[in-house]
Amino acid sequence: MSQNQNETVRNSRKPNAERGTLPAPSSRSYPAAFRFPHSAFTLTELLVVISIIAILATLITGAAVNALNRAKQASITLEIQQLASAIEDFKNKNGAYPPNVFANATLSNNPEKNANAQTLLRFMKKVSQRSTEFQINLTGSTPARNSTAASDNLYPIIDVGLSPAEALVFWLQGFSQDVTRPLTGTDLELTSIDDNGTTVNNVITIDSFEPLYEFDRGRLRISRFPDGRRRYLTVQRLTAPFEVYIQLYEYLAPNSEEPFVYFDTSRETPEQVVNNWATTEFFYASPTSGGNIFPLKKMRANAPSTLPTNKLQFVEYVNPDKFQVLHCGLDDAWGDFSASTGAGGQLDVSATNGNFIPNLLFPTGPFIGDIADTVGNFGTGTLEDAQQ
Repeated sequence: MSQNQNETVRNSRKPNAERGTLPAPSSRSYPAAFRFPHSAFTLTELLVVISIIAILATLITGAAVNALNRAKQASITLEIQQLASAIEDFKNKNGAYPPNVFANATLSNNPEKNANAQTLLRFMKKVSQRSTEFQINLTGSTPARNSTAASDNLYPIIDVGLSPAEALVFWLQGFSQDVTRPLTGTDLELTSIDDNGTTVNNVITIDSFEPLYEFDRGRLRISRFPDGRRRYLTVQRLTAPFEVYIQLYEYLAPNSEEPFVYFDTSRETPEQVVNNWATTEFFYASPTSGGNIFPLKKMRANAPSTLPTNKLQFVEYVNPDKFQVLHCGLDDAWGDFSASTGAGGQLDVSATNGNFIPNLLFPTGPFIGDIADTVGNFGTGTLEDAQQ
């Protein structure tokens, strides 16, 4: 073998680094997962994927909305039951459910307003037998602070009355520890409030009381007249200051702009209300529904199949001998309660309308539209749920 041939053989046996040459390219193939794809999704495949995602998003959104609605419904229902429990505690402590003490805003020194004044007087005597408030209304003499007109002889302690929304907060906000002045006691803080440029002195706000119910202060709304002025309960006293104003509030439901309302159904039947009230029933004037909200009614269990002319004697309030706490529900609109009343927004057993019976009787209804999701303390669901 020649020298050149020997040199070639020796070089072939050396490592590649010593030979100064690169290794031959490898012919080994890699797994498919590590290869660069040769093609993307087709348009049809993309459309199918997008459609599936859209359907899933719709289902998830619908489920989320339903879950939120159920949570809101449960929250409203729970708070109604809590308010009802507080009213029961009020009754156990004071011997009776609190009255509505309602007065139509158009009333003046007439028998109805004075009747409300005396209703409040009698009830506050239950709260405190030693109360000296409101005695001026029983003297028959004219208060020195008023004119000498005969109409002032029974100057009403109720200036504007209480709406059903105001009454709920008014009775549960608490009383003074001064047993002679449960509503205007010396231990309560009197302030001055600027109301649209007019200073109102001797005002008691809810912060002055020890509440019977722990209101969420962020949901307490100052009650106002349609023109924006604040509403107060005007209380007469025998000693200075002779006139004290109690700021009135409404209590909004969670995530709602509508308040809870309270109707006392323990004292009178619908027929007695008609006979005793010349103008109207207790009602809440809803700014959203544009109408009046009345306590719900039902037929008595002993109503005969053939009713006499005066049919209203066989109609009673739902939850009779107790009370109703209502809220308009998820839609934040009360709906049309007008079918529950006669012409002019009142029940009527006069000769001309003696055959009248409210159309929206519980639980038959029909409860449809905005009124359907109304919630009350006398059931576990909405009016629509209870509808037969």
